[in-house]
Amino acid sequence: MVALLLIAACASSAPIIRVRSDQSQYAWGDRVFVTVTNGTRDTVLNDRCGGEVQDTRDGRTWKANFGRECDDFGRGWRARAQIIPPGASRVDTLTAMPADTGVGRVKLLLRDTQGRLLADTLRESNTFKVGGRTR
Repeated sequence: MVALLLIAACASSAPIIRVRSDQSQYAWGDRVFVTVTNGTRDTVLNDRCGGEVQDTRDGRTWKANFGRECDDFGRGWRARAQIIPPGASRVDTLTAMPADTGVGRVKLLLRDTQGRLLADTLRESNTFKVGGRTR
């Protein structure tokens, strides 16, 4: 029983990366501010020319509704990356442009210092409501 409690305690205190939006609802064209918090012991790099706001209607299939405008492709991702040291937080901004009303999230291109993409679950924000473009 004691061993089981120790395992549960260790699992719950595992270092994590959090991507959180500033609001619970966005309309078409709204700016989505996300805070990335690095709870690991390693530096994380956020490719500022990558990442997207995604939306879903069925809760299973996610599609990008808008990527990011970037005029800095020539320098390479590492030169333009936002550095997030251990224990630090950084804010990033994207634009919501959902085709339909539904649920949205942000998915960033977070990498380790070797350039490998982090697991999808570490790069995805909380979900939020999105409203499609009014006609």
